[in-house]
Order: sequence, then structure tokens, then C-alpha cells
Amino acid sequence: MPRGDKAAIMQYKFFLPEISQQRKIGSDLLTINKKIELNRQTNQTLEQIAQAIFKSWFVDFEPVKAKIAAKQAGATAEQIERAAMCAISGKTLDQLEQLDPDTLQQLKTTAALFPDALVDSELGEIPEGWSFIPLYETAKYVNGSAFKASDFSSDEEGLPIIKIAELKQGISAGTKFTKSVRPDKYFIRNDDVLYSWSGSPETSLDIFKWFGGDGWLNQHIFKLNFSSKEQKYFTYYLLKHMKPVLVATAKQKQTTGLGHVTIADMKRMKVPFPSVNLLSNFCQVVSSLYLKGSELVKENHTLTNIRGSLLPKLLSGEFIIGSEQTN
Repeated sequence: MPRGDKAAIMQYKFFLPEISQQRKIGSDLLTINKKIELNRQTNQTLEQIAQAIFKSWFVDFEPVKAKIAAKQAGATAEQIERAAMCAISGKTLDQLEQLDPDTLQQLKTTAALFPDALVDSELGEIPEGWSFIPLYETAKYVNGSAFKASDFSSDEEGLPIIKIAELKQGISAGTKFTKSVRPDKYFIRNDDVLYSWSGSPETSLDIFKWFGGDGWLNQHIFKLNFSSKEQKYFTYYLLKHMKPVLVATAKQKQTTGLGHVTIADMKRMKVPFPSVNLLSNFCQVVSSLYLKGSELVKENHTLTNIRGSLLPKLLSGEFIIGSEQTN
């Protein structure tokens, strides 16, 4: 391995701001770091809330089971709907009475979309009237393009090639760029949804919202195309929920530390699929959570870029902080 010249390194001279400036630089960077972490935690909370709703409606079928239990207890039609409303909202019957009329009506509308029976299927029991479809049919999955070393440009010319590293860390000094032009299906832009299907199963297989700007998608990552917002939100949270299953599938084929989920796997996996009206209602419920989370991700990209460009300029004395000049 190549080694640096320790003596030469120790003699390297650099600009050192006054201690007051060092403290101001540290304070400014700490403020940015705190905001990035706060955004990350808030986004995680939003994801957890949306995932809880998804699991209740489309995995555990809690509103359906609440109706079944009330029906078996001899409840009236209104009481059956109220039971589902409690399951959807997480509130008691007494607490429902305290809700404003608009919220109560929204709950009634949602509850009416759930059936009051489960039926047998090849997946086990699913709500009456629902279907089941292969995971691969929940979106149009387009695999990225294969790039060779000869495709890379010098001096960051062209567009970035988006690999798993960029999905996890954003554009960095290690990002490769290319001036080559590929078919439009490989082109990605802000707000695209991407799924990394190959790599180290525990750390690489996941679904991502992309907000790193225009780029070309590398192989081993799917770009997901959707026919509607309803399909987008449902599939995004479905893949989030299915991550443990997909990771376990990849581990079964893991070699030299890498594993993958194939198209054949995704065609084999079946998922319950609700009615169009319920899918639309789910979209209305989680859209604010999804969009707010996206805004936080975008803000963190901006803050990270500011931090990355600000630090060297502050340390070199190029920027003026407060009323004092640093060089």
C-alpha cells in the first residue's frame, strides 16, 4: 500500500482562524448539523406513522376484523361501522363523539370502504372483494443501465451516475460522471422513487426517494414508474413494509457478501390489493405525510451541500464571519 511522508505531512502549513472565529465556525456548523438530524428524526416519525396506517389497513386488516367482531356480537349496522371507525382512528367510542363533524364524516367514509368479511385465498385470508397481484405488478420496474470505466468523464463533466452509494450518501467526491447519453428510461430526476435490489442485503436493499438532481441510473437499481399517485404511495409503503422479506430473499442467494432480489422473485411474491376507492382514500390520508417527508429530505440535501461548500471556505478565510474578516 502507498504511504505518505510523515515528516512532510507534519510540516504542512494551513490557515488557522483566531479562536473566536473557530468557535463561530463550529457554532454555525453545529446549527446545520442539528437541523439535519432534527429533519431526519422528524422524517423517521412520519414514515413510522404512515407505515402503521399501511400495516393496519393492508396487512393486519384491523378495520375488517373490527367489523367482523362487532357483527358476530350482534351489533347493528351503525355499531359495526363505528367499530371500524375506532380501529381506523385508534380512538374509543367516547372519543369519537368528541371529534369535529368533518373528521367524523371522513372516518365514516373510510370505514364504509372496508368489507365485513374475510375470504380464503392462496395468501391466506384477505378482505372480501380484494384481489392479489404479484409484487412486480405494483409499478413498472426499470433496471438501470450498465456503465463501464470508459464511460466515465474527467473533471465531473456530464451527469452523475447514480449507484447505491449515491442513494445512501448523495453526490460526493467519489461519484462518477458521464457525458454519454442513454435511453430516457434510465434518466432520473428529483422525486423519482428508486429501489436498490442488489448488494449487501442488510444495508443496500431498500426503497429511496431521490432528490439529488438529474442523473443516469446505474444497474442493480430499479426506477419505479407509476400510473397514479395512489399507486405511488401504496407501492412505496408496501416496499417499506416488505423490506425484511426482500432482505431474507436476497440472503438466500448471497455470495461473497452480496445478495439480490430478482424479477422472478418479485413475480412470485403476491400481495393483497384493495379496491380502487380504498386505494384513493389511503392516498388522501398519507399524502401529507409522504410530501412532508420529501420536503425534509430535500432540505437535508440542501443543508448538506451548504455544509460541504461552507466548511473549506470558512477554514481558508475566504468568507467573512460576523464583523471580522478571516484573512
